Amino acid sequence: ALNDSRITFAFGEITWRGIEAQLEAYVEAWNAYPEIIVVDNLMDIENCEGDYHAQQQAMSWLTEISREIDCTMFILHHATDKSQEARQEPGQPPARHDIKNGLAEKPQSVLTVALSPYSDEFNIGVVKQRMGRQDQTAFQYVTIKAIPAEARYEKHGSSSAATRFLQ
Repeated sequence: ALNDSRITFAFGEITWRGIEAQLEAYVEAWNAYPEIIVVDNLMDIENCEGDYHAQQQAMSWLTEISREIDCTMFILHHATDKSQEARQEPGQPPARHDIKNGLAEKPQSVLTVALSPYSDEFNIGVVKQRMGRQDQTAFQYVTIKAIPAEARYEKHGSSSAATRFLQ
């Protein structure tokens, strides 16, 4: 299904040399840099397992790459699941203060997400947005429909106040 797609995957340990090699391979195949890169996840990059300083360096380096090749980069990271809010409302996106090691100071935008365990709702909170609206608490969020078995998302219901807030 992906034969005619420009989507590629790289599995295994995430190393700096590996990222460079993947970019070189993509350029070789498509004669262009990728428009979107997803790093899953920050703590899986070499030396970033739990070291805040190494994670900050990685964020800086990935930001530099993103600017250099003019792509959108998503860097996935963990939020704590031990907060009172996470236990009481597991479908609520985490607040900015629940992001592990903070790490919300560097990126342009920080989104937190939660898949409701009770429905098909995938909730997205904008907890940091340098050039737009944000809600650090993630109490206002956008909901889309998740179809996890197909790794697919769709529009969910009608427009809400939260959707208008985030536009």
